[in-house]
Amino acid sequence: MKHLVLFFGLFTLFTLTVCAQKKRYAFTGDKMGSPLNLVFVAPDAATANSLSNHCFALIDSLIHVFSDYDSTSEISNINKLAGISPSKVSALMLDMLHISTEAYHKSNGAYNIAIGPLSVLWRTSRTTKVFPTKAIVDSAKQLIDFLSIKINEKDSTVFLPHKDMRLDVGGLGKGYVAQKVLNYLMLNGVKEAMIDAGGKIVTCMPAEENNDWIIGVNISRKREKILNKRLHIKNLAVATSGDVYQFFNYNGIRYSHIINPISGYGLTTMKNVTVIASSGVLADWLATACSVLEVKQAIQLVESRNAEMLLAVKKRNKIVYYKTRGLNNYFY
Repeated sequence: MKHLVLFFGLFTLFTLTVCAQKKRYAFTGDKMGSPLNLVFVAPDAATANSLSNHCFALIDSLIHVFSDYDSTSEISNINKLAGISPSKVSALMLDMLHISTEAYHKSNGAYNIAIGPLSVLWRTSRTTKVFPTKAIVDSAKQLIDFLSIKINEKDSTVFLPHKDMRLDVGGLGKGYVAQKVLNYLMLNGVKEAMIDAGGKIVTCMPAEENNDWIIGVNISRKREKILNKRLHIKNLAVATSGDVYQFFNYNGIRYSHIINPISGYGLTTMKNVTVIASSGVLADWLATACSVLEVKQAIQLVESRNAEMLLAVKKRNKIVYYKTRGLNNYFY
């Protein structure tokens, strides 16, 4: 039995060859700005429908914690109280902050959830097509101060000490949500599943099964073309990061939606990063951080987390591929 997932940047199409003795079900919902796909084995349609309903309810509850597009979410409340007072938060938000703290330090600041002021600035620019002045970018950069975030474990509060600071967990939120959904399914007896949250994929498969999920990696900036080799994974996560869908052209320069927190600008070098890791959230933040880091630093970071990576970089009008030492165990 083969499971083929065609992986196109931030959007995933999948086709499945279904084995007759297994009942596999697929569900799709529009979540977090992109289609979210659930594929899993269940004993019957009623069980599958019940599980999928619970999964989408779980996703909605997580969005209500982490989405800064939701004005009533926990993260929006933290942002509203910046410079005013601490915000009471849930155990989920504290967990996210712990992960984000590790990501910040391990990536030397390449991944930074305090990037919110720049995220808002560049979202507005992509919508209005008005390029911000250097003074405006520099002003937003002054607020990108992760180390100033006050986390009080005892009181379960978070405080952003400077007015207009904002948190944005977009660079790991989808991977986090996908992993939570997969964990829920596994706790409820599902042994074979794939969750695709806008190109952040998590999987499970019984160890005794002689099968893998097979994932096609897109050619950089080509929405419907994939590389000849495929990723073969089982009980692992995959995340991609690139600018095939979200970017801003100005004076002949293409600015990615992925922002370098050091420069304050979207990336202008074409990069496409695909990471295989033990969990969705780890794969997600590594892919984001490695889009910002230089190639050598990116490889060192990924290998230090026992993960693997395929990194495509455009140099002199030619795409050059870099990979970690163990990638060929999954990419063939």
